[in-house]
Amino acid sequence: MKSESSLKAAGVKAVRALRRETRAADITIRAQAQMLGVRPGTVSSHYKRGDMPVTQFLAIADMAGADASLLIAKATEETKAPQDPAAGREPQGGNQDGPDNKH
Repeated sequence: MKSESSLKAAGVKAVRALRRETRAADITIRAQAQMLGVRPGTVSSHYKRGDMPVTQFLAIADMAGADASLLIAKATEETKAPQDPAAGREPQGGNQDGPDNKH
């Protein structure tokens, strides 16, 4: 399970990626706010904090023609902790209880 700090970092990355998508699509904060039915300052605040309600994230992504699930998946992948290189490998010497091991 991911730590709370890595989940927050992934959220911030996803919101930043969404902001890049809206800029690339020339969608203003004002237009986003109007579509959401909130004040522009609210949308701007979400971007500054790197946190916003999922429903708003999805609506803005749709407005920008972006795939919200890909933005989130990429942000989550980028924040994964490096794995222990030995994780998932058998200890050296192989399986000690295998058929070739005579007791």
